[in-house]
Amino acid sequence: MPMYDRQCNRCGVESLDHYEPIETESPVCSCGGRLERFWSGTYFPSVIDDSIPGGLEIRHGLCNENGTPRKYYSHSEIRAEAKRRGLVNYVRHAPQRGSDKSPYTSRWV
Repeated sequence: MPMYDRQCNRCGVESLDHYEPIETESPVCSCGGRLERFWSGTYFPSVIDDSIPGGLEIRHGLCNENGTPRKYYSHSEIRAEAKRRGLVNYVRHAPQRGSDKSPYTSRWV
């Protein structure tokens, strides 16, 4: 279900962040006007920023051709370089001896 913002066409009151089907009719405001959909510009629920603020310095694998560290400023830039070099991002679960837990990997549920 998409999210919408609404604004009264008579008094201008705003009501933000409504999850509702697209075919929902405009509700009536307390002033008697209609709460029409409008774009408040404050929320992008489906857009994930690709940039890496300040950059990410990589010292192994995706470094410069001469072996010096290379700084990347977006995730897509890292993926493109890895693809160009034929590398695959891989994380291996390596538990500590006698345990199933690893300080380097986590399960995000």
